[in-house]
Amino acid sequence: MRLVRSIALCLGLVALGSPAFAQNRDDTAAVQYGAAIARGHGAVMGRDYAGALAAYREAANLQANKGAAHYYIACVLRMQNDVAGAIAAFETAARLAASGEDDIRARAQMNLSFLREKEQRDQARRGWGEYVQFCDGHAQTPTYPNTARGRIEAIDKVEQVDREYAPVRERIANRVRENAASAGGGGRR
Repeated sequence: MRLVRSIALCLGLVALGSPAFAQNRDDTAAVQYGAAIARGHGAVMGRDYAGALAAYREAANLQANKGAAHYYIACVLRMQNDVAGAIAAFETAARLAASGEDDIRARAQMNLSFLREKEQRDQARRGWGEYVQFCDGHAQTPTYPNTARGRIEAIDKVEQVDREYAPVRERIANRVRENAASAGGGGRR
């Protein structure tokens, strides 16, 4: 009997979420949006990244003012090592994240900063700073401000080491040039 009730409850919830029960066009779009996101998640779980991108892009077209679909697009692009595409999608997600999507905005900002650390340290540091400000202003949203503060410290340390190591790199480059010049003109006989 308990099984029958559980099945009936599940079927009822599915039926309530179907487009046939949608009250207006906005409800229908919301249901289609949710279904597209769910298809995208399923495709990611099955490692069908092309299918996931198609589903998430469909969701982005259905609810153009939401950041979540763009966030998921960025995640898939990051899994495919398309860093430029992921950065662009994370930027879109952060920009479009509505007031009810603070978690999406926070995650998008965090991922942007991680992606930029390797080659765009100044932008990464600025991004982490913006993330800390967001975290401080949105205490109810699950965020990781200590991670951001740690990343800022790490970037500062790398930049300090780069500055201190610059003369060493220059000496090495000079020796390599000197060795190449002496090997070219006065090699072994």
